[in-house]
Amino acid sequence: DPPPAPQPAAAPQKPAAQPGPAAPTAAEAKARASLRTRVLSRPAIAAHAAVEKATRLPDGGERYEILKELGRGGMAVVYRARDRILGRIVALKFVVVDPDQPADMLELFYREARAAAALNHPAIVTIYDLGAIGGRPFISMELVDGEDLLQLTGRCGPLGIGEAIWVAVQAAAALDFAHSRGVVHRDIKPGNLMVSTEGALKVMDFGLALL
Repeated sequence: DPPPAPQPAAAPQKPAAQPGPAAPTAAEAKARASLRTRVLSRPAIAAHAAVEKATRLPDGGERYEILKELGRGGMAVVYRARDRILGRIVALKFVVVDPDQPADMLELFYREARAAAALNHPAIVTIYDLGAIGGRPFISMELVDGEDLLQLTGRCGPLGIGEAIWVAVQAAAALDFAHSRGVVHRDIKPGNLMVSTEGALKVMDFGLALL
């Protein structure tokens, strides 16, 4: 008997399409729009000029042009800067050099960069670069135009129920994603939750993260 004819190879199966993000519900869209209105009610940007005073802005090296100071805390100063290579506006965060600071302060700074750089999520501030300029360590990160939740509620009062639910859901999604990558934030508070002018939430400041 003649050998059986070879069977045609089966067509390769296409991988199942990954479901996209669910469309926001009417309540979610309303809460986001309400937060956007709150943030956009900020005083004119000119009012922030007082932060700069008459101090000279630091050198941003060959890559960065530092435009203005955005704020400062116990361990760092954040500036608005332009990345000359990529042509985008970023937030440039420098360590505050103080001989009285604990020796592990710099390690906390680098820990923040390592923790956040490992995460790619729409509700987590994106890290672009890490390095040093003039001996001062810096982190280059996504610049979020908006206010942190502490500033926002201090200026506009408590959030409404729908707004609070929206913030909690977005923050929980970001933290769940971080936990799935082995990163625990350990310092969630209103000052570390940024609300953008689009009403979006961004979790920032992973300086105390457990890797």
